[in-house]
Amino acid sequence: GKVNAIWPNVGEVLQVADRYKRMGALQLFCALVVASGLTFAQTRTTKKFVDFQAFLQAFFQSALCVGVKVVHLILDNGPTHAPKQLGALRCLVATLSQ
Repeated sequence: GKVNAIWPNVGEVLQVADRYKRMGALQLFCALVVASGLTFAQTRTTKKFVDFQAFLQAFFQSALCVGVKVVHLILDNGPTHAPKQLGALRCLVATLSQ
């Protein structure tokens, strides 16, 4: 749909919401295997830790991880792996590495 922007007059403050609607945007998770240059990617319609968890499980179980001994995770500050989720992430990685 069309967005109607309301602009403030000169000298007025424009208030912007601190949240946004995803409007159909997908969440992209991607892993890069540096040694081979191959990538493993999945998209999700929601942006939750369980989505990130499912992606990691699929990645670690994929052929790309056969023989891999060390994995480095580079994460942004998104809510799918926020500090409150780190305990669950540690448990997941420990489980998958056994």
